[in-house]
Amino acid sequence: MVDAIVSAVLEQLISAAVGEAEEQVRLVVGVEQDVEKLKRNFRAIQAVLVDAEQKQVKEETVRLWLDQLKDASYDMEDVLDEWITARLKLQIEGAPHQRKKKVCSFIPASCFGVQQVFVRRDIDLKIKAINERLDEIAEQKGMFNFNMNVIKSIETPGRVQSVSFIDEDRVCGRDDEKNKLIRKLLSESSEEQKAVQTISVVGMGGIGKTTLAQMAYNDPDVRNHFKIRMWVCVSDPFDEFSVAKSIIEGLEGETSNLGSLQSYLLRIYEAIAKEKFLLILDDVWNDDRTKWEPFTIGKTTLAQMAYNDPDVRNHFKIRMWVCVSDPFDEFSVAKSIIEGLEGETSNLGSLQSYLLRIYEAIAKEKFLLILDDVWNDDRTKWEPFNHCLMNGQCGSKILVTTRKETVSRMMESTNVMFIEELSESECWRLFQQLAFFGRSPSECENLEEIGRKIVHKCKGLPLAAKTIGSLLCFKRSEEEWQSILDSELWKVEEFENDLFGPLLMSFNDLPSRIKRCLTFCAVFPKDWDIKKDELIKLWMAQGYITPKENKEMEIIGDEYFDYLAARSFFQDFVKHGVNTVRKCKMHDVIHDFAQFLSKNERFSIGVDDPEESTSMEKLRHFMLVLGKSVAFPVSIFKARKLRSLLIVGPICEIPKEIENFMYLRFLKLSKAEIVELPETCCEFFNLQTLEMEDCCNLKRLPQEIGKLVNLRYLIYNDSYLHYLPRGIERLTCLRTLSEFVVSRSGGKYGSKASNLEGLRHLNHLRGFLAIVGLGNVKDVDEAKNAELEKKKNLFRLELWFNNKEEEEEEESMEENQANQGAISEALRLPPNLESLEIWEYKGKAVFENWIVSLNKLKKLFLINCYNCEIMPPLGKLPLLESLKIRNMNVKKVGDEFLGIKSNHSSGPAIAFPKLKHLKFMKLSEWEEWDFGITRSGKEEITIMPHLNSLEIILCAKLKSLPDQLLQRTKLNFNISLCPTLF
Repeated sequence: MVDAIVSAVLEQLISAAVGEAEEQVRLVVGVEQDVEKLKRNFRAIQAVLVDAEQKQVKEETVRLWLDQLKDASYDMEDVLDEWITARLKLQIEGAPHQRKKKVCSFIPASCFGVQQVFVRRDIDLKIKAINERLDEIAEQKGMFNFNMNVIKSIETPGRVQSVSFIDEDRVCGRDDEKNKLIRKLLSESSEEQKAVQTISVVGMGGIGKTTLAQMAYNDPDVRNHFKIRMWVCVSDPFDEFSVAKSIIEGLEGETSNLGSLQSYLLRIYEAIAKEKFLLILDDVWNDDRTKWEPFTIGKTTLAQMAYNDPDVRNHFKIRMWVCVSDPFDEFSVAKSIIEGLEGETSNLGSLQSYLLRIYEAIAKEKFLLILDDVWNDDRTKWEPFNHCLMNGQCGSKILVTTRKETVSRMMESTNVMFIEELSESECWRLFQQLAFFGRSPSECENLEEIGRKIVHKCKGLPLAAKTIGSLLCFKRSEEEWQSILDSELWKVEEFENDLFGPLLMSFNDLPSRIKRCLTFCAVFPKDWDIKKDELIKLWMAQGYITPKENKEMEIIGDEYFDYLAARSFFQDFVKHGVNTVRKCKMHDVIHDFAQFLSKNERFSIGVDDPEESTSMEKLRHFMLVLGKSVAFPVSIFKARKLRSLLIVGPICEIPKEIENFMYLRFLKLSKAEIVELPETCCEFFNLQTLEMEDCCNLKRLPQEIGKLVNLRYLIYNDSYLHYLPRGIERLTCLRTLSEFVVSRSGGKYGSKASNLEGLRHLNHLRGFLAIVGLGNVKDVDEAKNAELEKKKNLFRLELWFNNKEEEEEEESMEENQANQGAISEALRLPPNLESLEIWEYKGKAVFENWIVSLNKLKKLFLINCYNCEIMPPLGKLPLLESLKIRNMNVKKVGDEFLGIKSNHSSGPAIAFPKLKHLKFMKLSEWEEWDFGITRSGKEEITIMPHLNSLEIILCAKLKSLPDQLLQRTKLNFNISLCPTLF
C-alpha cells in the first residue's frame, strides 16, 4: 500500500509548490530546489513499488524497507499539511505584524512589488531532513534488484456485524447443510424438550457459517415455529453488556436513554415512602461519606441466603439487591435501587437488569437466538446468560456460529455441525455468477478452462471464490486471467489459511488511492454499521480524495465506494430507495485482512482509556468512546496530527486544548452534553466536517466560525441553537447545513448574529435545508438578498415562520400578517425543490405567486398556517404526489384549489395530475368542499386521477365531499372525528 501513500504525497507536493508560487504571501524561501529533489526521489522509488509490494510478502528485508519509506512519506504528508495550514492561517487572519515567534520572521515587501515573505525556517528544515532520509532509502533500493514497473493510475477506471438478511439466490451449495440445520432447529424429541438446546456451527473464516445461519433463520418453517427470533453478532472482544442489550432489543426494541442522578433519587424517595424495605448493598468498597449522603440510607453468599429466606421475603414488602463494588458509581447504585423498587428497567443499564428483562420476556415462550461469530470460550462469561436463557419454553434453540470448537464445548452444545468446503462444482457456480457476469457466450467459453483452474485454487472457500470472481469480472482478456492463475500469491499464507492470497490479489489490483480507502475501514470497531456518507467524509479528511476538474470530492467518493463494493469488499447493504446505499458491512475475514494491512498505520480506537493507544503523536484518526462519568482524557492532546476525530459519550465540555489539532478535517461529537463549542475550534482552518449528533443541549456555535472557510458539512441534529454567528456567510464551501436560524437585524443578539442575508453566498448547499425564525425578518430586501433561487442543488426545504426572539414591541395581528405576506412574496425558492414544508405562516394567502412555479415539487406540507383563508391553486403543480394541510382557517375549498380558471380554452384539463396522497387535519372552520366548475358542462376537467388515499381528521364542520371523489371505488378513505360529514 506504500505506492498509494507515495502517489498521494507527490500529488500534494506539486500542489503545495504551485500554491506557494502563485500566492501573494510566501512562507518558504528557496523551496523550489528542495521540492524538485523530493519529486525526483519519490518518482525513482515509485518506479519499483509494484514489485516491492509483491516481494514484501516473502522477504522481511523488503518489508522493513517499505516501512521506512512509509514513515518518511507520512512525515512528508505532515510537513505538507503544516505548510498548507500555515499559509491558510495567514490568509484568514492576516500578517502577524505584532507577533514574533522563534520560527518566524517578517521580511517586508519592497517598493518594487516583491511578494511578502513570512519565513518558516522549521518547514524548510523538515523538508531538507526528509530529503536526506529519502536519499538513503532510494540508495538502498538497489540492494533488492527490483523490477521497474509501469505505475498504475491513481484514479478509478470509469470485522463487522452480521445481519439476519441474505439473498439466497446468490448462495451456491449448502442445501444439505441448510436442511440438516433446519431439522435440528425444528426437532421436538422428548429428550430435547428437557431444556433449551444449543446447536453450534463450526468452521474456518470465510467458509459460510453466517450465510448458513441466515438461511435457516429466514426459513418460513423456522419463522412459524418460533414465536421469538433474535439475531446477535457477538464477535471479539466479548462484551456482556452489548450482548445482553442486543438480545433485549431483539425482544423489545431500542433501549432508551438514562436519566440524571437527581431523577433517580427522586424516584427512589417516592417509591419507598411509608414502606418497610430491605436493601442489600453487596461488595462495598467506597468509604467517601459525600458519595453516600444523597442516599441517606459473612459476605455475598450469606447475604444471599438471608435475602432469599421465606420469612425475610414475607416480612419486607420491598427488597432490593445492589452490587456496589469498586469504583463507586452513584448512578449505578441509584439505578439498581430503582430496579428493585419498580421492577421496570426500560431505562436502566446494569447487566443484572438486562438479564432479568430477558428472563421475564422469554418466560414460557419458544424462542430462537442466533449468536453469530462467537470467539470467547470463557465459561464464566456465559454462565449468567445460560441461567437466564433456560427460562424459555422447551423446544427453544440457541444457534452459535464460531471458528473455535472450544466455544461449542463451552456452550454445552447438544449438536455440533462442522462446515466443510464447497464442492468444486458448487464453488464454480458461485465464481461463474460473478466472473462471467455480462459476458457473451463466446467469451465465457474462451475463459472457462482458465476459470476452472482458478476455482480449483480457491479450495472450496466461498469467500475466496467470491473475491476472485469479483476481481475477474473486470478483467477482459485471457492474459489477465492467466496472470491471476499463475500468481505466486496463491502460495502465501498469513492470517487465514487459503484466503490471504485471493484477497491480496484483489487488493493489489485496486488503484493506489482506493487501496487506502479500503484499509482505512479497519478503523471501525467490529460489529459496526458503516455509514456510506460518513465513510466518504472520513476518506476526504485523510486526503484520499481530491477534486478533479469539475467533479466534486463527494462524487469521486461515491465512485470509490462503488468500486470496492463491486469487488465484494463490502456486503449487507442497507439501501434508501432502489439504488442509494445508506449503510454496509464488511465480512469479518475482510475486516481482519484490512487490519492486517493497516497494522502499522496511524489509526486508533479508544474505549474509555485512550492511554492504551501507542504513538499518540503520529495518530491521524481517533475514535474515542467514553462511558458515563469518564473525564476527557488529556493524553489525546498529544495527537497533534489528527485528521479525523470522533467522540462518542456524554461529555459536558470540550477542553480549549482541542486547538492543538490544527490539521483536523473531520470532527464529530455524538451524544455529548455540551452547551457550546469552544472558540478554539475556529483554529481548524482545514476542517471539512463539523457534526454534533444527538447533542441536545447545544445552544451556541463559536462566534468566529466564519474562519472555517473549508467547511463543507455543518450538522447539528436535534440541537436548539439560539442563533447562527455572523460570519456564517463566509462558509461558501458548505454542502450541508442542518438548519439556518434567522435572527432579527438589531434584535436580541445584536451584531453577533446572522440575519437571513447570511444565506446569500451559500450556493453550494444541497439536499435538505431548514430555515427557522422567518418571523424575525422585517425587511423585504433581506428576503430577496438571501437569493434562495440560486441554491439549485437543494431538493428539500422547510420554512418556519416562527419568531425565535422576544419582541420589544408587539406587532398588531394585521401588521404581522402583512409583513409575513410581503416577506413570503419576496422569497424566491430553489427551482429544483421536490419537497417543501411551510410551518407557522401567519399571512392570509400562501405564496400564490411562486408556489405554483415549483414544477418539480412532489411533496408539500402546509402546517399551522392559522390565518390562511384561501386555498392556493395547488392543482397546477404537475408532479405533486403528496399533500398535507393542517390548521388553516379556510371555510370553503372550491375551484381556486384546482388552479383551473372557468374561461380556460386549452381543451381538457387535469387538476392534481400526479397526486396520490391527500390529508386534511384540524381545519376547524372548514364547512364546504365543492368544485362548481365541473358542473358547468363547458369544461372537460379531470380531478386527481391517481389519488389512492384521502385522510380527513378533526374537521368538525365539514358537511360533504365532492362527488368526483365519492364515486371512486378504489380510493382509500380514512375519515375520523368529523361528526357532520356522514
